[in-house]
Amino acid sequence: KGNGAEAHFLAALARGEYQLLLTAATESKGLTPTRAMTFAIADALRRVTAQKRETSRDTRLALIQRLREIGGGDVHDALILLLRDFDPKVAIAAADAMTALTGSSYAAQPQPLPLQPLPSASEIATLNTRQAVLVMETGKNIELEFDPGVAPITAVRFLRLSNANYFDGLTFHRVVPNFVVQGGSPGANEYAGDGPFLRDEISTRTHAPGTIGLSTRGRDTGDAQLFLNLVDNPRLDFEYTIFGDVSASSLTRMYEILEGDVIRDVRWVPKRPN
Repeated sequence: KGNGAEAHFLAALARGEYQLLLTAATESKGLTPTRAMTFAIADALRRVTAQKRETSRDTRLALIQRLREIGGGDVHDALILLLRDFDPKVAIAAADAMTALTGSSYAAQPQPLPLQPLPSASEIATLNTRQAVLVMETGKNIELEFDPGVAPITAVRFLRLSNANYFDGLTFHRVVPNFVVQGGSPGANEYAGDGPFLRDEISTRTHAPGTIGLSTRGRDTGDAQLFLNLVDNPRLDFEYTIFGDVSASSLTRMYEILEGDVIRDVRWVPKRPN
């Protein structure tokens, strides 16, 4: 954060990656605020907000916090529009910042995004009769069987996204031995995922080896990133949605997944008889 640091922060704030923007907002704390820095933070907040993606929450909260620390007229203009944001937590953070900066009372009036369509009978039928095959670039394909009886919304979300080719070209970006492998992020990190949050579908199922879980960053923040349990993980029980299992024939290949392995395609095939 010495001489010349501002130029690097300005360059980072001009980018679009959520994790990079969050880091820039957080690490720029302590820098003497300039007009250019204030504008860059406010502009980044406007750009990300315009995308209307709930997965931008952490990034936008960090940007709001930085603007709150800076203060000034430019900050007022950037925050006032967020009082009616689609994300209640962002709207509340903007209201709190405005109240702290002006001494007047501001109230959040969030305007949530439209809800996603509920699972249809045909989609549930597909999940009951077919299984997904993650076609891996390594050739070590992984078969996934879903449980719509326990987590219908999450399982159908995977079905819809895979039919839209969402997972094609994405990776398993996180491999933690004796814990989990995680993938399905367009940015290959925990901050980039599919836009509308998924609500949790907590059940009595346990995180046994081969179960498929939904990655979150707090309650009801699923973004379609999935993780595969490599071992029994009881500390995750009742905290994360379990929505399926790796097929018994694919368990060995699950353990061979390496960080960066690419999902080339997702194909749906008839379920094998038990």
